[in-house]
Amino acid sequence: RVGPISFGGFPIIYGGLALGPVYGFIIGLVSDLLGFLVRPSGNGFNLAFTLTSALTGTIPVLVLRMFGNDPKNKHSFVKVLIGIFVGQTLTSVIMVPY
Repeated sequence: RVGPISFGGFPIIYGGLALGPVYGFIIGLVSDLLGFLVRPSGNGFNLAFTLTSALTGTIPVLVLRMFGNDPKNKHSFVKVLIGIFVGQTLTSVIMVPY
């Protein structure tokens, strides 16, 4: 979040898709930790939310890899959308409320 503008999980997901699942995990982890340092919540630090943020960058890449590797490392738009949908469903819809 920069002022009133929120990018959501887009930078984390894009980082994972561009750099791979390990870097996506690291980007999500670091972004949540920095977000907490810049804007701490009243409830304190919660490791579950950090894990959710880290998995936001990892799951879409792993779903894409289930479709198989393209020799030119190009993915179709539909496969990317499916990966993002599965990742956001698992993290934002299931893990965050839990």
